[in-house]
Amino acid sequence: MDIRGKRYLVFAGDTHHSEGGWSDFVMATDDRKVALRAAKQQEALREDGWVEVIDLRMSLPVLLHSFI
Repeated sequence: MDIRGKRYLVFAGDTHHSEGGWSDFVMATDDRKVALRAAKQQEALREDGWVEVIDLRMSLPVLLHSFI
């Protein structure tokens, strides 16, 4: 997926580990609602884990949720 020009990045994983990086990448979008919806879908797919939505324009996490 081409992330150039996209504002929001969604990451998710089953365990939080420092080496996950791009292997935990789910999607990129310009739409905040789409990013948050994708994060909710990732939560539904996992019993344990975490999701994170990053706003590249603000350089801040929009959502960081660990449910381990």
